[in-house]
Amino acid sequence: MALHRILPLSAALLLTGCVLPVLEVVHSGLETKIYDAETGEPLENAFAFSYCCSSALARSNRSGEILLKPKRRLGFVLVPSDPFSDLDLWVCKEGYNPFLIESHYGMGLHTRPTIYQPDSIALTKSLLAPTESCTDREAISLAVTRFEERQRCHPMDQTTQDTHAVTRYSSRTTTVSTLADGTGSDARFHASNGIAIDKAGSLYVADTENHRIRKVSPTGEVSTLAGGEKGESDGTGSDAQFNAPFGISIDKAGNLYVADTENHRIRKVSPMGEVSTLTGSEKGYADGSGSAAKFERPTGIAIDASNNLYVADSGNNRIRKVTPTGEVSTLAGSGAIPWQGGFADGPGNAAQFGWPTGIAIDASNNLYVADANNHRIRKIAPNGEVSTLAGSGATGSKEGGFADGPGSAAQFKQPTDITIDKAGNLYVVDRGNSRIREITPNGEVSTLAGSGLGCADGPGSVAQFYLPSAIAIDASGNLYVADNGKYRIRKIVIE
Repeated sequence: MALHRILPLSAALLLTGCVLPVLEVVHSGLETKIYDAETGEPLENAFAFSYCCSSALARSNRSGEILLKPKRRLGFVLVPSDPFSDLDLWVCKEGYNPFLIESHYGMGLHTRPTIYQPDSIALTKSLLAPTESCTDREAISLAVTRFEERQRCHPMDQTTQDTHAVTRYSSRTTTVSTLADGTGSDARFHASNGIAIDKAGSLYVADTENHRIRKVSPTGEVSTLAGGEKGESDGTGSDAQFNAPFGISIDKAGNLYVADTENHRIRKVSPMGEVSTLTGSEKGYADGSGSAAKFERPTGIAIDASNNLYVADSGNNRIRKVTPTGEVSTLAGSGAIPWQGGFADGPGNAAQFGWPTGIAIDASNNLYVADANNHRIRKIAPNGEVSTLAGSGATGSKEGGFADGPGSAAQFKQPTDITIDKAGNLYVVDRGNSRIREITPNGEVSTLAGSGLGCADGPGSVAQFYLPSAIAIDASGNLYVADNGKYRIRKIVIE
């Protein structure tokens, strides 16, 4: 039996960027059998192809068999701002829903990801567009969109949940619901990776692949505050431009601060939508003031009571501090091994991170960092001393794990964002496990919500997320999650 894992349609479906790395295709040495899910009959002329580059790689024979050759150069979608994107290899036949063969998640590393070829794939007939061609890029985009629109979050029966022997759910009662639906007719998001909340309870969402900052009212009304076409221009409203905005934070006056990832800048957005550049210029690494400072793909951002910003400078594997006047310094991280990073606790300039992303700050100015490639939650004291609060396992790789428990006994897989409540409890987006985890001030880790990959509202122990990416908390302790793979904003009420 081939080693493989198949998932439903993911966040990579509608993306359009394309790069061409070498991609290993591992299989059992036998052809994959393509067949009709209803009749069990083999399907001839089913295509395997790269959606991103519209290139057919192979087609099935009369017996429904198709062979993907190893070590071919295959195109796949990799969101420049999101190192956790899925690869993009499809099987499709006219009149059937397209099927995505999912790989290991990308990790922002210069590695060769692997797609595992399954022994068989069942295609289901499309009821919406049975005549659309699966080799036409626009037709596929439409078919995928329609398919996604039918995959609504739904109440889930407890008997269908994914169970883990090491899952220790929080003792508190939680309920997950969908606040804003990015696939509905009234609102669309595309790879949202940051959330902030103002005093009135409005959400601000970094809509990464739409290059916009969106506002979601307490009633769920969605509007665009700033941004439009991809670019780097300052300005007001739609005249301003972003390039894959990621993390977002808000000050007491309602000003937003955005990690504009692919512009390598920190941008400021006023409550009226006026956008300016606080600091940053071209890609690189340099401390300094304003445009003299340099970042490389900043992602997470947090703000303290004095309006100092703390930025997860992911590409440089450092945590940077930005004063209200735009003066940039390095708080922690040695920058060892660009992109991949390393792992080491210790004083600021000796510590190492592996693609740090989410960042949060407590009342004592301790920082907490989602150290994605190291699958750990790190703590940075005000003096820059770095320690590991929770997490264990392999470092600097795509491997992670899942286990609840105290400190180093707990495991995460690609944690991407983090927030904190008034009592000092941390809430972590454990993206690779599609769960929301809770960490008490003493480092005890439990699962707050999520039971496996999917999309289901309901009690925390049966709700499902699909590659969540960002999290924020309001004044009442409610959590809001950007459920990236399903283009939705989810709400978690803790009782």
